[in-house]
Amino acid sequence: MPSPVYSISDAAYNTIILHALKYPTTISGVVLGSIGSQACAIESAIPLIHSDLAMFTSPLHEVALLLSEQKAKQDGMHILGIYYANAVADDRSIGVVPTHLANAVQKRTGSACLLLLNAKNLSEDVRKCRHAFRVCVRDGEIRGSWGKSEVQHETLQVSDRALKVADAILGGVVLRDQKERIVDFEDHCADPSTDWLNAKLVTRLNEMQLPAS
Repeated sequence: MPSPVYSISDAAYNTIILHALKYPTTISGVVLGSIGSQACAIESAIPLIHSDLAMFTSPLHEVALLLSEQKAKQDGMHILGIYYANAVADDRSIGVVPTHLANAVQKRTGSACLLLLNAKNLSEDVRKCRHAFRVCVRDGEIRGSWGKSEVQHETLQVSDRALKVADAILGGVVLRDQKERIVDFEDHCADPSTDWLNAKLVTRLNEMQLPAS
């Protein structure tokens, strides 16, 4: 059976972009949304980890996934998979950590995707931003490797507005300061007063007015 087509909301797309901009290191998070027979809609992205040490801390992953699962159920959504970016911008390999995280989601949900971010494509060129992510699925039920989706377009379906917001962020026109304010689960563990669900930021992303072109 061919893999479903994945689309992503404006706020989810740019939450991941801001997470990558804040930390020039390996980053990971989960994506939530709705599941269809031929299409999956990613509606929310939750940043989880940004340091190499935390990446290899299994208990931290387990707690983060459990709380993310609770958030998904609360909002009537499902965990659809994970997003991941390597520390080296153009590194498109899928190593031990993203494999472990994606397998953990698949074990919990029965299916999952792995969105691999190529940070080299995060530029002011909107055409490159459109192809910043590669959709990967697991080849095989148990011990299969994670590779590109079998669908015709392995990249995400991204709206024009999401790309315009990303363009404005990357160009320093709007929201660039927000990269310092975005919080992941690892940040929250260090300072529990911070909101790792980034509710205010998501609202701002949804409501922001784009500068006139």
